[in-house]
Formats: sequence, C-alpha cells, structure tokens
Amino acid sequence: MGLFPGKTDYYQPIMILSLVKKFGPLRTALVGTVLTSVIFSFFSHGQVAYSGWPMVPTLIVPALTPIVFFVLAFDVMMSSILFADSIDTARSRYKTILLTEIALLITLFSSWLPYFLSIGS
Repeated sequence: MGLFPGKTDYYQPIMILSLVKKFGPLRTALVGTVLTSVIFSFFSHGQVAYSGWPMVPTLIVPALTPIVFFVLAFDVMMSSILFADSIDTARSRYKTILLTEIALLITLFSSWLPYFLSIGS
C-alpha cells in the first residue's frame, strides 16, 4: 500500500510532485528542514560534543531549531491571512498548507521540548 490509498504505486512519484507543486519550493524546503530537525532531535539527548560530527545534533541543530520554529509559525500566520482572503480553489490549497504546517509546528515543538527543558535545569 502506498502513500495514497486507492492509487497504484505507479502514480506515487507523480502525486508527491503534485504535493510539492501545491506547497511551492520554499515551503517544501521549510518542511524538509523541519523534518530534518525532528529527526535530529532523537539524537540530541546525551553528552554535548564540541567537535566532529556529533556536534551537529547536540549544538548546531538545537541552535537552529528556534529559528526554524519561528519561520514556520510566521508562515502559518501568513497562510492563514491568505486563506481568509482567497476564493475556492486557492482556499483549499491554503487549508492543506495550514493543516500540514500546524501539524509540523506541534511535532517540532514536542520533539525538542525535552531537550530544551533538560538544558534549562
């Protein structure tokens, strides 16, 4: 079973490309950055490394995560403004964007919350 129920696997790349087209290149890059940050959050709990590749999940990505969080929150705000001002076809596009980005915002926040609480104590 593929990503979209009822469709064969032959159409999967085409449907993923249509989602990228629906989101646009910058939002797709933002979604990719958020998902990468969420993945790195699973490797950030532990001893802080000050050199080499272990420094990426313990120092670099945690420093960039609040920036990504606020960029995503700003995009949610702008999408909601455009959603309120648009007509039918664009409205469904912005509804999909809003629901996806709100889910990503909650996921990003909840995945990094234990790390930021642990460094605060």
